[in-house]
Amino acid sequence: MREMIYAQWMGIGMPFWQMVVRVCAATLFGVLLAGPVMLCMLVVLPAVFVPRMLCDAALSPGWETYSLTMPAGHRNVVTSQYVLVLCCNAAAVVLCFSSMAICRLLSDTVTKIPVDSAWLLVCVAWAMAASGLMLAVSHRWGLNRANYLVVGGVGILYLLIALVRRTDALYQIWQMWGGRLMVLLSDPLAAALLLAAAGCVVFLLCSLWSVHTYQRKEL
Repeated sequence: MREMIYAQWMGIGMPFWQMVVRVCAATLFGVLLAGPVMLCMLVVLPAVFVPRMLCDAALSPGWETYSLTMPAGHRNVVTSQYVLVLCCNAAAVVLCFSSMAICRLLSDTVTKIPVDSAWLLVCVAWAMAASGLMLAVSHRWGLNRANYLVVGGVGILYLLIALVRRTDALYQIWQMWGGRLMVLLSDPLAAALLLAAAGCVVFLLCSLWSVHTYQRKEL
């Protein structure tokens, strides 16, 4: 596994550091406009860029043949991508929270750290779900279709919400369960933590689906 992770990392070497510069520049611009909460861009943007770079590297000539010669085995070819993305997401979260805390300490607004933490957890949920879906869809249908399918999935989610809102029976069920959830959701940190856990579950399911898809291609 370590050999495969190292090979994946070397495959995205220079594009990764170019991405880091772009993300830092966009984050700095956002902080100047809207304050420290925009440091969450350090988590949001890499969640899309890193999976794309890994999939681009996997499309390079000879990569598939080379990866199968590694001692990691067929299953770990895909698993190593998810592990690398997970490590990048974790590093981005640590960097983001540390930067937020430093900014709040320097500006004497420490009381806003819980609110920033809630926003960070929401971004973690989005990052985990988006990066997992990007890899899963790319493995199943290819990178070129991944962007359209992920965006289309978001659109379908909005349509489902609108359908529930306009259908009386479904709306009554939504109100019944929604009322029970409001006790939990009344606490921003608890709601954000719930979303982050859901994002992690989506990431795990996507990794299992990708491994299954890859094994089917090998048969």
